[in-house]
Amino acid sequence: MWTSTIEGKKLVSELANEIVAGLAPEELPLFDELLEEFFAELEPTRSKRHDDDLLGFGLPESLKAVTPAAAAALIAVLNFLLVETIRVAQSDAAKDVKNKLQTIFSPKNEKVSDRAITEDQLDVVKKRSYEIGLEFGMDSEKAGHLADAVVSVLH
Repeated sequence: MWTSTIEGKKLVSELANEIVAGLAPEELPLFDELLEEFFAELEPTRSKRHDDDLLGFGLPESLKAVTPAAAAALIAVLNFLLVETIRVAQSDAAKDVKNKLQTIFSPKNEKVSDRAITEDQLDVVKKRSYEIGLEFGMDSEKAGHLADAVVSVLH
């Protein structure tokens, strides 16, 4: 999907950096390396991946999960929003589809309401981000903070 493109990875990186800065600033010196390793794990050879490798990349327990979990949550969220946009825009002309996608993936200075993301969609985003946090070994509270941060960077 779009998140595997250079532009998509750049957006995921920018938003994940913002999340990590808020939730685990101690990871920032390792952020680029962790994100690069995370994206490498998504390559076609990922079937060889071991879950422990993806969950923590060999970091101490206190540093596990936030960077890759944030990136995974953002990829899931952005792909969901892309699919939702396409579904809503099916009857629109090609120009309208392009404009809607640009609106969703524009810089964060636009409000969610300007991006046509509904409250139901935000609920899905938050729930899925929380689930991904848990999948990446976060406790319930930290996964909740991740979900809130993902929703926040979409504002």
